[in-house]
Amino acid sequence: MRRRLSIKKIILNTVPVLLLLALIYYVLGYSGVVAFDTQAQVYTISVTVWTIVYFITLAFAIGVLLMDKGDPVKTLSWIIVMLIIPGFGMIFYNFFGASFKEEGRPKRDYDESRELVQQYLAIIDEVLPYNEESMLFKSKTNIAHKNIAYLLKDPGSTIFTNTHCELLIDGPETFKRLKEDLKHAQEYIHLEYFIWTDDELGQEIKSILIDRAKAGVEIRILLDGIGSSDLSSSYISQLCNHNIRVEVFRPMWKTIIDSYSNFRNHRKIAVIDGKAGYTGGINVDGKYITGDPDLGDWHDAHVRLTGDAVLGLQMTFLIDWYFQTKEKFIDKKYFPLHSKENNDLCHIVTSGHQSEWDGIKQAYINSFYNAKEYLYLITPYLSPNETLINGIKTAALSGIDTRLLIPIKGDSHITQSVTMSYAEILLDSGVRVYQYEEGFVHSKLMVSDDEVATVGSANLDIRSMDQNLEINVFSYEPEFIEEVKQLFLKDLESSRELSKEYFDNFSWFKKFKLALFRLLAPLL
Repeated sequence: MRRRLSIKKIILNTVPVLLLLALIYYVLGYSGVVAFDTQAQVYTISVTVWTIVYFITLAFAIGVLLMDKGDPVKTLSWIIVMLIIPGFGMIFYNFFGASFKEEGRPKRDYDESRELVQQYLAIIDEVLPYNEESMLFKSKTNIAHKNIAYLLKDPGSTIFTNTHCELLIDGPETFKRLKEDLKHAQEYIHLEYFIWTDDELGQEIKSILIDRAKAGVEIRILLDGIGSSDLSSSYISQLCNHNIRVEVFRPMWKTIIDSYSNFRNHRKIAVIDGKAGYTGGINVDGKYITGDPDLGDWHDAHVRLTGDAVLGLQMTFLIDWYFQTKEKFIDKKYFPLHSKENNDLCHIVTSGHQSEWDGIKQAYINSFYNAKEYLYLITPYLSPNETLINGIKTAALSGIDTRLLIPIKGDSHITQSVTMSYAEILLDSGVRVYQYEEGFVHSKLMVSDDEVATVGSANLDIRSMDQNLEINVFSYEPEFIEEVKQLFLKDLESSRELSKEYFDNFSWFKKFKLALFRLLAPLL
Protein backbone atom coordinates (compact mmCIF):
# COMPACT_ATOMS: atom_id res chain seq x y z
CA MET A 1 0.00 0.00 0.00
CA ARG A 2 1.35 3.40 -0.95
CA ARG A 3 1.86 5.62 2.07
CA ARG A 4 0.26 9.03 1.95
CA LEU A 5 2.49 11.81 3.30
CA SER A 6 0.66 14.58 5.10
CA ILE A 7 1.63 18.23 4.85
CA LYS A 8 2.69 18.06 8.49
CA LYS A 9 5.12 15.22 7.78
CA ILE A 10 6.51 16.96 4.69
CA ILE A 11 7.24 20.09 6.71
CA LEU A 12 8.61 18.12 9.67
CA ASN A 13 11.12 16.36 7.44
CA THR A 14 11.92 19.30 5.14
CA VAL A 15 12.68 22.03 7.68
CA PRO A 16 15.51 20.13 9.43
CA VAL A 17 17.08 19.52 6.02
CA LEU A 18 16.89 23.24 5.17
CA LEU A 19 18.40 24.07 8.53
CA LEU A 20 21.25 21.61 7.99
CA LEU A 21 21.91 22.97 4.50
CA ALA A 22 22.06 26.50 5.88
CA LEU A 23 24.62 25.46 8.47
CA ILE A 24 26.74 23.60 5.90
CA TYR A 25 26.52 26.56 3.55
CA TYR A 26 27.70 28.94 6.25
CA VAL A 27 30.56 26.70 7.43
CA LEU A 28 31.86 26.11 3.89
CA GLY A 29 31.72 29.78 3.08
CA TYR A 30 33.31 30.94 6.32
CA SER A 31 36.14 28.38 6.09
CA GLY A 32 36.92 29.27 2.50
CA VAL A 33 36.15 25.85 1.04
CA VAL A 34 33.57 27.53 -1.17
CA ALA A 35 34.62 30.88 -2.64
CA PHE A 36 32.50 33.95 -1.99
CA ASP A 37 33.16 37.55 -2.93
CA THR A 38 32.92 38.72 0.66
CA GLN A 39 32.19 37.37 4.08
CA ALA A 40 29.18 39.69 4.09
CA GLN A 41 27.74 37.63 1.25
CA VAL A 42 28.04 34.47 3.38
CA TYR A 43 26.35 36.23 6.28
CA THR A 44 23.53 37.63 4.12
CA ILE A 45 22.70 34.33 2.45
CA SER A 46 22.85 32.41 5.74
CA VAL A 47 20.58 34.89 7.51
CA THR A 48 18.16 34.70 4.60
CA VAL A 49 17.96 30.92 4.83
CA TRP A 50 17.53 31.04 8.61
CA THR A 51 14.76 33.62 8.20
CA ILE A 52 12.94 31.40 5.75
CA VAL A 53 13.24 28.49 8.17
CA TYR A 54 11.89 30.66 10.98
CA PHE A 55 8.79 31.73 9.04
CA ILE A 56 8.13 28.17 7.89
CA THR A 57 8.28 27.21 11.55
CA LEU A 58 5.90 30.04 12.44
CA ALA A 59 3.45 28.97 9.75
CA PHE A 60 3.64 25.38 10.89
CA ALA A 61 3.11 26.41 14.53
CA ILE A 62 -0.06 28.28 13.58
CA GLY A 63 -1.22 25.25 11.60
CA VAL A 64 -0.71 23.00 14.61
CA LEU A 65 -2.65 25.43 16.79
CA LEU A 66 -5.59 25.42 14.38
CA MET A 67 -5.63 21.73 13.44
CA ASP A 68 -4.41 19.80 16.50
CA LYS A 69 -7.22 17.93 18.30
CA GLY A 70 -5.16 17.20 21.39
CA ASP A 71 -4.59 19.09 24.62
CA PRO A 72 -4.40 22.84 23.78
CA VAL A 73 -1.91 23.41 26.63
CA LYS A 74 0.45 20.82 25.19
CA THR A 75 0.02 22.29 21.71
CA LEU A 76 0.84 25.79 22.93
CA SER A 77 3.92 24.50 24.76
CA TRP A 78 5.25 22.98 21.55
CA ILE A 79 4.50 26.18 19.65
CA ILE A 80 6.55 28.15 22.19
CA VAL A 81 9.47 25.75 21.76
CA MET A 82 9.29 25.99 17.97
CA LEU A 83 9.18 29.77 18.03
CA ILE A 84 12.01 30.17 20.55
CA ILE A 85 14.27 27.61 18.85
CA PRO A 86 13.58 27.90 15.11
CA GLY A 87 14.24 24.71 13.19
CA PHE A 88 15.52 22.76 16.16
CA GLY A 89 12.16 23.12 17.90
CA MET A 90 10.57 21.36 14.96
CA ILE A 91 13.17 18.60 15.15
CA PHE A 92 12.29 18.10 18.81
CA TYR A 93 8.60 17.95 17.94
CA ASN A 94 9.30 15.47 15.16
CA PHE A 95 10.87 13.05 17.65
CA PHE A 96 8.96 13.73 20.86
CA GLY A 97 5.68 15.48 20.09
CA ALA A 98 3.78 13.52 17.46
CA SER A 99 0.78 11.46 18.50
CA PHE A 100 0.83 7.76 17.65
CA LYS A 101 -2.89 7.87 16.84
CA GLU A 102 -2.65 10.60 14.23
CA GLU A 103 -1.32 9.12 11.02
CA GLY A 104 0.93 6.66 9.27
CA ARG A 105 1.84 3.22 10.56
CA PRO A 106 1.22 3.97 14.26
CA LYS A 107 -2.38 4.85 13.43
CA ARG A 108 -2.78 1.70 11.33
CA ASP A 109 -1.37 -0.38 14.19
CA TYR A 110 -3.75 1.40 16.56
CA ASP A 111 -6.73 0.53 14.34
CA GLU A 112 -5.59 -3.09 13.95
CA SER A 113 -5.13 -3.42 17.71
CA ARG A 114 -8.68 -2.26 18.34
CA GLU A 115 -9.97 -4.87 15.89
CA LEU A 116 -8.01 -7.55 17.76
CA VAL A 117 -9.54 -6.38 21.04
CA GLN A 118 -12.96 -7.32 19.69
CA GLN A 119 -11.74 -10.82 18.78
CA TYR A 120 -10.32 -11.40 22.27
CA LEU A 121 -13.44 -9.98 23.93
CA ALA A 122 -15.51 -12.46 21.93
CA ILE A 123 -13.38 -15.33 23.29
CA ILE A 124 -13.72 -14.01 26.85
CA ASP A 125 -17.50 -13.75 26.40
CA GLU A 126 -17.56 -17.42 25.36
CA VAL A 127 -15.47 -18.49 28.37
CA LEU A 128 -17.15 -16.49 31.12
CA PRO A 129 -20.64 -17.34 32.42
CA TYR A 130 -21.56 -13.67 32.65
CA ASN A 131 -21.25 -10.52 30.55
CA GLU A 132 -19.88 -7.08 31.33
CA GLU A 133 -23.27 -5.37 31.26
CA SER A 134 -24.43 -7.55 34.17
CA MET A 135 -21.68 -5.99 36.29
CA LEU A 136 -23.70 -2.77 36.42
CA PHE A 137 -26.25 -4.56 38.58
CA LYS A 138 -23.52 -5.91 40.88
CA SER A 139 -22.03 -2.44 41.51
CA LYS A 140 -23.09 -1.35 44.97
CA THR A 141 -21.68 2.16 45.14
CA ASN A 142 -21.99 5.44 43.26
CA ILE A 143 -18.40 5.59 41.99
CA ALA A 144 -18.38 1.92 40.94
CA HIS A 145 -21.63 2.26 39.01
CA LYS A 146 -20.47 5.36 37.14
CA ASN A 147 -17.01 3.96 36.38
CA ILE A 148 -18.48 0.71 35.06
CA ALA A 149 -21.14 2.50 33.00
CA TYR A 150 -18.54 4.71 31.38
CA LEU A 151 -15.80 2.11 30.85
CA LEU A 152 -18.20 -0.34 29.23
CA LYS A 153 -17.92 2.00 26.23
CA ASP A 154 -14.10 1.65 26.16
CA PRO A 155 -12.93 -1.54 24.41
CA GLY A 156 -9.57 -1.30 26.19
CA SER A 157 -11.17 -1.78 29.62
CA THR A 158 -12.68 -5.02 30.87
CA ILE A 159 -14.54 -5.76 34.10
CA PHE A 160 -14.67 -9.08 35.91
CA THR A 161 -16.09 -10.74 38.98
CA ASN A 162 -14.93 -14.12 40.36
CA THR A 163 -11.57 -12.48 41.12
CA HIS A 164 -9.27 -12.12 44.09
CA CYS A 165 -7.05 -9.02 44.35
CA GLU A 166 -3.99 -9.32 46.61
CA LEU A 167 -2.12 -6.11 47.48
CA LEU A 168 1.67 -6.56 47.46
CA ILE A 169 3.84 -3.93 49.11
CA ASP A 170 7.42 -3.31 47.90
CA GLY A 171 9.81 -5.48 45.91
CA PRO A 172 10.70 -8.25 48.39
CA GLU A 173 7.08 -9.31 48.90
CA THR A 174 6.21 -8.92 45.21
CA PHE A 175 9.13 -10.91 43.82
CA LYS A 176 8.76 -13.64 46.44
CA ARG A 177 5.22 -14.28 45.19
CA LEU A 178 6.14 -13.83 41.52
CA LYS A 179 9.08 -16.23 41.66
CA GLU A 180 6.91 -18.87 43.33
CA ASP A 181 4.35 -18.61 40.52
CA LEU A 182 7.02 -18.65 37.81
CA LYS A 183 8.60 -21.81 39.24
CA HIS A 184 5.24 -23.60 39.11
CA ALA A 185 4.32 -22.56 35.55
CA GLN A 186 3.19 -25.51 33.42
CA GLU A 187 2.04 -24.10 30.05
CA TYR A 188 3.17 -20.53 29.43
CA ILE A 189 4.61 -17.38 30.98
CA HIS A 190 3.94 -13.91 29.58
CA LEU A 191 6.01 -11.01 30.94
CA GLU A 192 5.85 -7.35 29.94
CA TYR A 193 7.99 -4.70 31.66
CA PHE A 194 9.15 -1.15 31.12
CA ILE A 195 12.48 -1.74 32.89
CA TRP A 196 14.37 -5.04 33.08
CA THR A 197 17.93 -4.99 34.41
CA ASP A 198 20.81 -7.45 34.34
CA ASP A 199 21.53 -7.42 38.07
CA GLU A 200 21.23 -10.06 40.78
CA LEU A 201 17.43 -10.06 40.54
CA GLY A 202 17.53 -10.15 36.75
CA GLN A 203 19.92 -13.11 36.83
CA GLU A 204 17.67 -14.98 39.25
CA ILE A 205 14.58 -14.39 37.11
CA LYS A 206 16.51 -15.48 34.03
CA SER A 207 17.56 -18.75 35.69
CA ILE A 208 13.95 -19.51 36.66
CA LEU A 209 12.73 -18.80 33.12
CA ILE A 210 15.42 -20.96 31.50
CA ASP A 211 14.55 -23.79 33.87
CA ARG A 212 10.85 -23.58 32.95
CA ALA A 213 11.68 -23.32 29.24
CA LYS A 214 13.65 -26.58 29.51
CA ALA A 215 10.48 -28.12 30.97
CA GLY A 216 8.56 -27.15 27.82
CA VAL A 217 6.85 -24.00 29.09
CA GLU A 218 6.19 -21.34 26.44
CA ILE A 219 7.75 -18.03 27.50
CA ARG A 220 7.28 -14.64 25.89
CA ILE A 221 8.86 -11.42 27.16
CA LEU A 222 8.05 -7.92 25.90
CA LEU A 223 10.39 -5.10 26.96
CA ASP A 224 10.28 -1.38 26.29
CA GLY A 225 13.03 -0.21 23.96
CA ILE A 226 13.96 2.83 26.06
CA GLY A 227 13.26 1.67 29.61
CA SER A 228 15.19 -1.59 29.09
CA SER A 229 17.82 -0.20 26.73
CA ASP A 230 20.64 -1.04 29.16
CA LEU A 231 19.83 -4.76 29.09
CA SER A 232 22.77 -6.46 27.37
CA SER A 233 22.42 -8.39 24.15
CA SER A 234 24.21 -11.34 25.77
CA TYR A 235 21.50 -11.52 28.46
CA ILE A 236 18.78 -11.57 25.81
CA SER A 237 20.70 -14.12 23.74
CA GLN A 238 20.90 -16.51 26.68
CA LEU A 239 17.12 -16.38 26.93
CA CYS A 240 16.60 -16.80 23.19
CA ASN A 241 19.01 -19.74 23.09
CA HIS A 242 16.53 -21.62 25.28
CA ASN A 243 13.55 -20.89 22.98
CA ILE A 244 12.36 -17.96 25.09
CA ARG A 245 10.83 -15.29 22.86
CA VAL A 246 12.07 -11.77 23.67
CA GLU A 247 10.66 -8.78 21.80
CA VAL A 248 11.59 -5.14 22.24
CA PHE A 249 8.75 -2.65 22.00
CA ARG A 250 9.81 0.20 19.72
CA PRO A 251 13.61 -0.09 20.07
CA MET A 252 15.79 3.01 20.00
CA TRP A 253 16.70 2.74 16.32
CA LYS A 254 13.05 2.47 15.33
CA THR A 255 11.97 5.54 17.29
CA ILE A 256 14.68 7.57 15.53
CA ILE A 257 13.48 6.43 12.12
CA ASP A 258 9.73 6.87 12.58
CA SER A 259 9.76 9.88 14.93
CA TYR A 260 7.61 8.51 17.75
CA SER A 261 10.16 8.45 20.57
CA ASN A 262 7.62 9.43 23.22
CA PHE A 263 5.39 6.43 22.54
CA ARG A 264 6.56 4.12 25.35
CA ASN A 265 5.26 0.92 26.91
CA HIS A 266 5.18 1.68 30.65
CA ARG A 267 3.15 -1.40 31.64
CA LYS A 268 4.23 -4.08 34.10
CA ILE A 269 2.41 -7.36 33.45
CA ALA A 270 3.01 -10.99 34.34
CA VAL A 271 0.62 -13.81 33.42
CA ILE A 272 1.33 -17.41 34.45
CA ASP A 273 -0.79 -20.15 32.80
CA GLY A 274 -3.71 -17.72 32.63
CA LYS A 275 -4.30 -18.47 36.32
CA ALA A 276 -2.23 -15.85 38.15
CA GLY A 277 -1.39 -12.33 37.05
CA TYR A 278 0.56 -9.35 38.32
CA THR A 279 0.53 -5.64 37.58
CA GLY A 280 1.40 -2.37 39.31
CA GLY A 281 4.42 -0.11 39.57
CA ILE A 282 7.29 -2.58 40.15
CA ASN A 283 9.81 -3.34 37.38
CA VAL A 284 12.37 -6.16 37.18
CA ASP A 285 15.11 -4.12 38.86
CA GLY A 286 17.15 -4.92 41.95
CA LYS A 287 16.63 -1.45 43.42
CA TYR A 288 13.10 -2.51 44.35
CA ILE A 289 14.73 -4.94 46.78
CA THR A 290 18.05 -3.38 47.81
CA GLY A 291 17.12 0.29 47.40
CA ASP A 292 18.89 3.11 45.58
CA PRO A 293 22.22 4.64 46.76
CA ASP A 294 20.89 8.18 46.34
CA LEU A 295 17.19 7.80 47.11
CA GLY A 296 17.12 5.00 49.69
CA ASP A 297 14.47 2.27 49.81
CA TRP A 298 12.26 2.06 46.72
CA HIS A 299 8.69 1.98 48.05
CA ASP A 300 6.02 0.70 45.64
CA ALA A 301 2.76 -1.22 45.32
CA HIS A 302 1.76 -4.14 43.11
CA VAL A 303 -1.29 -6.40 42.72
CA ARG A 304 -1.51 -10.17 42.32
CA LEU A 305 -4.70 -11.35 40.64
CA THR A 306 -6.26 -14.79 40.52
CA GLY A 307 -9.53 -15.67 38.83
CA ASP A 308 -11.26 -14.11 35.84
CA ALA A 309 -9.50 -10.72 35.89
CA VAL A 310 -6.29 -12.47 34.83
CA LEU A 311 -7.94 -12.72 31.39
CA GLY A 312 -7.88 -8.92 31.21
CA LEU A 313 -4.12 -8.88 31.81
CA GLN A 314 -3.72 -11.65 29.26
CA MET A 315 -5.68 -9.77 26.61
CA THR A 316 -3.58 -6.65 27.17
CA PHE A 317 -0.32 -8.58 26.86
CA LEU A 318 -1.40 -10.38 23.68
CA ILE A 319 -2.50 -7.12 22.05
CA ASP A 320 0.83 -5.49 22.89
CA TRP A 321 2.63 -8.57 21.56
CA TYR A 322 0.67 -8.31 18.32
CA PHE A 323 1.48 -4.62 18.06
CA GLN A 324 5.17 -5.54 18.01
CA THR A 325 5.19 -8.89 16.17
CA LYS A 326 1.89 -9.13 14.21
CA GLU A 327 1.37 -12.54 15.83
CA LYS A 328 -2.13 -13.51 17.00
CA PHE A 329 -2.91 -16.08 19.68
CA ILE A 330 -6.59 -17.00 19.47
CA ASP A 331 -6.26 -20.41 21.20
CA LYS A 332 -8.61 -20.68 24.18
CA LYS A 333 -5.83 -22.12 26.32
CA TYR A 334 -4.75 -18.52 26.85
CA PHE A 335 -8.21 -17.72 28.26
CA PRO A 336 -8.99 -20.59 30.67
CA LEU A 337 -12.14 -20.96 32.73
CA HIS A 338 -11.40 -20.39 36.42
CA SER A 339 -12.69 -22.16 39.49
CA LYS A 340 -14.68 -20.19 42.03
CA GLU A 341 -12.73 -17.29 43.58
CA ASN A 342 -13.88 -14.36 45.66
CA ASN A 343 -16.59 -12.20 44.17
CA ASP A 344 -14.33 -9.17 43.94
CA LEU A 345 -15.51 -6.74 41.29
CA CYS A 346 -12.35 -5.83 39.40
CA HIS A 347 -11.74 -3.55 36.43
CA ILE A 348 -8.66 -3.91 34.20
CA VAL A 349 -8.32 -0.43 32.70
CA THR A 350 -5.78 0.55 30.07
CA SER A 351 -4.60 3.62 28.22
CA GLY A 352 -2.85 3.28 24.89
CA HIS A 353 -3.42 1.89 21.44
CA GLN A 354 -6.37 -0.38 22.32
CA SER A 355 -8.11 2.25 24.44
CA GLU A 356 -10.33 4.66 22.55
CA TRP A 357 -11.13 6.97 25.46
CA ASP A 358 -7.97 6.98 27.63
CA GLY A 359 -9.74 4.85 30.18
CA ILE A 360 -7.41 5.37 33.14
CA LYS A 361 -7.63 9.15 32.92
CA GLN A 362 -11.40 9.06 32.62
CA ALA A 363 -11.76 6.66 35.56
CA TYR A 364 -9.63 9.00 37.69
CA ILE A 365 -11.69 12.01 36.65
CA ASN A 366 -14.93 10.22 37.46
CA SER A 367 -13.60 9.26 40.88
CA PHE A 368 -12.43 12.82 41.60
CA TYR A 369 -15.75 14.43 40.80
CA ASN A 370 -17.85 11.80 42.59
CA ALA A 371 -15.89 11.69 45.85
CA LYS A 372 -18.03 12.56 48.88
CA GLU A 373 -15.89 11.95 51.97
CA TYR A 374 -12.20 11.48 51.13
CA LEU A 375 -9.78 11.24 48.23
CA TYR A 376 -6.24 9.89 48.83
CA LEU A 377 -3.57 9.86 46.11
CA ILE A 378 0.05 8.72 45.77
CA THR A 379 2.18 9.48 42.73
CA PRO A 380 5.95 9.83 42.24
CA TYR A 381 5.49 12.24 39.34
CA LEU A 382 2.85 14.97 39.35
CA SER A 383 2.02 16.95 36.21
CA PRO A 384 -1.70 16.46 35.60
CA ASN A 385 -3.48 18.13 32.72
CA GLU A 386 -6.06 20.82 33.38
CA THR A 387 -8.99 18.42 33.68
CA LEU A 388 -7.27 16.21 36.25
CA ILE A 389 -5.92 19.04 38.37
CA ASN A 390 -9.33 20.75 38.37
CA GLY A 391 -10.91 17.49 39.53
CA ILE A 392 -8.55 17.27 42.50
CA LYS A 393 -9.01 20.96 43.31
CA THR A 394 -12.80 20.64 43.08
CA ALA A 395 -12.77 17.78 45.59
CA ALA A 396 -10.69 19.80 48.05
CA LEU A 397 -12.66 23.01 47.59
CA SER A 398 -15.87 21.04 48.21
CA GLY A 399 -14.69 20.21 51.70
CA ILE A 400 -13.67 16.62 50.91
CA ASP A 401 -10.64 15.28 52.81
CA THR A 402 -8.20 15.39 49.89
CA ARG A 403 -4.61 14.28 50.47
CA LEU A 404 -1.65 13.79 48.16
CA LEU A 405 1.62 11.95 48.86
CA ILE A 406 4.71 12.64 46.73
CA PRO A 407 8.45 11.92 47.14
CA ILE A 408 10.68 14.21 49.18
CA LYS A 409 13.42 13.63 46.61
CA GLY A 410 12.91 12.58 43.00
CA ASP A 411 14.96 10.48 40.64
CA SER A 412 14.99 13.42 38.20
CA HIS A 413 15.59 17.05 39.12
CA ILE A 414 13.29 18.35 36.39
CA THR A 415 10.35 16.05 37.13
CA GLN A 416 10.69 16.69 40.86
CA SER A 417 10.59 20.44 40.21
CA VAL A 418 7.45 20.01 38.11
CA THR A 419 5.91 17.86 40.87
CA MET A 420 6.60 20.54 43.47
CA SER A 421 5.16 23.29 41.29
CA TYR A 422 1.84 21.43 40.91
CA ALA A 423 1.88 20.45 44.59
CA GLU A 424 1.91 24.14 45.51
CA ILE A 425 -1.09 24.80 43.25
CA LEU A 426 -3.04 21.97 44.88
CA LEU A 427 -2.02 23.08 48.37
CA ASP A 428 -3.47 26.53 47.67
CA SER A 429 -6.79 24.80 46.85
CA GLY A 430 -6.96 23.01 50.18
CA VAL A 431 -5.30 19.72 49.28
CA ARG A 432 -3.14 18.38 52.10
CA VAL A 433 0.25 17.58 50.55
CA TYR A 434 2.79 15.22 52.12
CA GLN A 435 6.33 14.19 51.23
CA TYR A 436 7.47 10.62 51.88
CA GLU A 437 10.72 10.67 53.86
CA GLU A 438 11.80 7.03 54.14
CA GLY A 439 13.13 6.51 50.63
CA PHE A 440 11.53 7.08 47.23
CA VAL A 441 7.79 6.46 46.96
CA HIS A 442 7.10 5.04 43.50
CA SER A 443 3.53 3.83 44.15
CA LYS A 444 0.74 4.91 41.83
CA LEU A 445 -2.53 4.54 43.68
CA MET A 446 -5.80 6.17 44.62
CA VAL A 447 -8.50 5.31 47.16
CA SER A 448 -11.75 7.17 47.72
CA ASP A 449 -14.84 6.96 49.96
CA ASP A 450 -14.35 3.23 50.74
CA GLU A 451 -15.86 2.77 47.25
CA VAL A 452 -12.93 2.49 44.84
CA ALA A 453 -9.20 1.83 44.93
CA THR A 454 -6.72 1.62 42.07
CA VAL A 455 -3.13 0.43 41.82
CA GLY A 456 -1.20 0.33 38.58
CA SER A 457 1.52 1.67 36.33
CA ALA A 458 0.03 5.11 35.57
CA ASN A 459 1.45 8.22 37.21
CA LEU A 460 -0.59 11.37 37.66
CA ASP A 461 1.24 13.06 34.81
CA ILE A 462 0.56 13.95 31.21
CA ARG A 463 2.88 11.27 29.84
CA SER A 464 1.04 8.43 31.59
CA MET A 465 -2.45 9.75 30.95
CA ASP A 466 -2.07 10.83 27.32
CA GLN A 467 0.93 9.09 25.75
CA ASN A 468 2.27 5.91 27.36
CA LEU A 469 0.79 2.44 27.34
CA GLU A 470 -0.44 1.99 30.92
CA ILE A 471 -2.55 -0.45 32.93
CA ASN A 472 -4.35 -0.10 36.27
CA VAL A 473 -6.49 -2.36 38.41
CA PHE A 474 -9.63 -0.63 39.74
CA SER A 475 -11.28 -2.57 42.57
CA TYR A 476 -14.70 -1.91 44.09
CA GLU A 477 -14.48 -4.53 46.85
CA PRO A 478 -14.34 -3.34 50.50
CA GLU A 479 -11.51 -5.63 51.65
CA PHE A 480 -9.04 -4.55 48.95
CA ILE A 481 -10.10 -0.90 49.27
CA GLU A 482 -9.41 -1.02 53.01
CA GLU A 483 -5.95 -2.50 52.41
CA VAL A 484 -5.04 0.31 50.01
CA LYS A 485 -6.44 2.91 52.41
CA GLN A 486 -4.40 1.52 55.32
CA LEU A 487 -1.27 1.51 53.15
CA PHE A 488 -1.80 5.19 52.41
CA LEU A 489 -2.37 6.08 56.07
CA LYS A 490 0.69 4.09 57.12
CA ASP A 491 2.81 5.91 54.54
CA LEU A 492 1.65 9.22 56.00
CA GLU A 493 3.32 8.19 59.27
CA SER A 494 6.64 8.24 57.39
CA SER A 495 5.94 11.59 55.77
CA ARG A 496 5.95 15.30 56.50
CA GLU A 497 3.10 17.63 55.66
CA LEU A 498 3.89 20.71 53.58
CA SER A 499 2.54 24.15 54.36
CA LYS A 500 1.99 27.33 52.41
CA GLU A 501 4.85 28.91 54.40
CA TYR A 502 7.18 26.19 53.10
CA PHE A 503 6.65 27.34 49.51
CA ASP A 504 6.61 31.03 50.47
CA ASN A 505 10.17 30.68 51.78
CA PHE A 506 11.51 29.59 48.39
CA SER A 507 13.97 32.01 46.80
CA TRP A 508 12.78 34.00 43.81
CA PHE A 509 15.09 31.93 41.60
CA LYS A 510 13.60 28.64 42.79
CA LYS A 511 10.08 29.97 42.28
CA PHE A 512 11.01 31.04 38.76
CA LYS A 513 12.56 27.63 38.07
CA LEU A 514 9.43 25.79 39.23
CA ALA A 515 7.24 28.04 37.09
CA LEU A 516 9.47 27.50 34.06
CA PHE A 517 9.49 23.72 34.43
CA ARG A 518 5.72 23.71 34.90
CA LEU A 519 5.41 25.52 31.56
CA LEU A 520 7.39 22.70 29.92
CA ALA A 521 5.54 19.93 31.79
CA PRO A 522 3.39 18.91 28.77
CA LEU A 523 6.60 18.13 26.86
CA LEU A 524 8.30 15.96 29.51
